Amino acid sequence: MERERSSCSLDAVLFASPRPEALAKFYERGFGLAPPKWHGTDHLGLNLPNTYLGFDRVEEGSTAASAAVSVWFRVPDVEETFARLVELGARVKYAPTAEESPGEILAMLYDPDGNIIGLIGSP
Repeated sequence: MERERSSCSLDAVLFASPRPEALAKFYERGFGLAPPKWHGTDHLGLNLPNTYLGFDRVEEGSTAASAAVSVWFRVPDVEETFARLVELGARVKYAPTAEESPGEILAMLYDPDGNIIGLIGSP
């Protein structure tokens, strides 16, 4: 039986954080995005061209705060973005390398809340 292609697409990624303002600012500065906008008192978000990044306030130590997310960004210059994120406080999981995926450069870091940021780019 042939499988039908899905018509769905990724619309949003939401992060649970005890410090949503700081985490949103990290992504704003790290990727050169427009400033986040508040929607109520416990949620703010950033609009990318194809996806919404949202940040929900949760209490420190809550189960939601410890659930890490992995988000991958295709960027024009992996090395430049990687250096900027490290300067902003990201911890390195692995530096830019072309060995992991032939034809692409990959890097992986942890944001200030421990979520994984993957970077993908062309050599």
